[in-house]
Amino acid sequence: MQILELRPKRCGGGHGVAVHEHDFAFVSRGTIPGQWYAVFQEGHFVGHAIINLAAQNLGYLLKTAGDHLLQGNDVVSIAATFATPAQALAVDEASWVKNYLAAKLAAAVARRQRFGDFAAGRLCYGLEDDLPGLVIDLYQNCVIYQINLAGIDRFRNEIHAWLAQHFPQHTIFNLENMAYRQREGLCAYQEHPVTGVIKFSENGLHYAIPAEVMQKIGHYFDHARNRQRTEEILTQLRKRLDFQNGLDLFCYAGSWGLHLLRAGVAQVDFVDQGNLGATVAEHLAINGFAGRGAFYREDVFKFLGQTQKQYQVVVCDPPAFRKGQSTSPKVGYEKLYRLILPHLASPAVVAIASCTQGIAWQEIDKLIQTSWPHKRLTLLDLGGHNYDHPISSFASPSFYLKHLLYLVEDF
Repeated sequence: MQILELRPKRCGGGHGVAVHEHDFAFVSRGTIPGQWYAVFQEGHFVGHAIINLAAQNLGYLLKTAGDHLLQGNDVVSIAATFATPAQALAVDEASWVKNYLAAKLAAAVARRQRFGDFAAGRLCYGLEDDLPGLVIDLYQNCVIYQINLAGIDRFRNEIHAWLAQHFPQHTIFNLENMAYRQREGLCAYQEHPVTGVIKFSENGLHYAIPAEVMQKIGHYFDHARNRQRTEEILTQLRKRLDFQNGLDLFCYAGSWGLHLLRAGVAQVDFVDQGNLGATVAEHLAINGFAGRGAFYREDVFKFLGQTQKQYQVVVCDPPAFRKGQSTSPKVGYEKLYRLILPHLASPAVVAIASCTQGIAWQEIDKLIQTSWPHKRLTLLDLGGHNYDHPISSFASPSFYLKHLLYLVEDF
């Protein structure tokens, strides 16, 4: 394996840190995209780097020095294997990376199983599982993986084979995000495209999403705990409050709205610009809520500007407002919240979700306070990532999810 010497005092904390060319005393211009290196700092092994000089982000430094790998029947210390640069040069990169990937995938599964039976959810969450650029979701009948980093993409066949071996009852699919892959200079692979219907349960509710209407990597598991907590709070409030009408904005497959119905909301309107009417209707039927929901295929901003209806419960879970857009993402949120205001009954329970990185809970709350200045607001709950989307700290680049639940009343 090739080696790199890290400049002094450039080694950051966390599981893995993004690196740049100036972090290294030497980066070979002849390196292949996604090359793995053993990294040393002042003569001491500190971890491994995955370098791609053709990418927007040149690579990642993985803090592997304290890890152990299983080789055959032996548990081997990585630090001992790479004790000196000479030892590192003698290591075969391909064989070592295959062992590393297998060990980290097994660790990711075990990490989720600490919480009990793990039948559906995010099986691998990229950098937080020490596998940057790799996302894997587990469903009842299939596993869907996505690779967005050249250093992982080089071993895609091994990843597919590992999943097939460990989930023999599941069909293994790959679903690529070309926007991410293009940043790495990677082409599209569709050797195992998603087909049929993905089936799973979340919080006791059942889903069947056809491949042709799927978004992202299949389902938004990240808000599973927030949906559950919202349902629990609504169930408590329903003892004193009447929840006739609910609204699920940017509903996708209807997961938020289904939780509202189970909490006792009489009727829910589902709004999304995707062709999801049949999917939402199917989910209402298989969960025992047939006749209690209506789907509107419409742009959410346009829908809010046209409808005159008021709601006792509203969920607003939009896609990310990107920082790269011409205006601040806060502008989009503020416009959305102002459009929601006329449709709030008093009292109303409103779930506000954000998956935009770089915006804190406090900033979202400030936008709400500014948008609804003549309402009495009670913050009932705060939520973030579910355990299957682990984060090491708020500073982690993997941290993005925020959830705020309000009781909104007239003064």
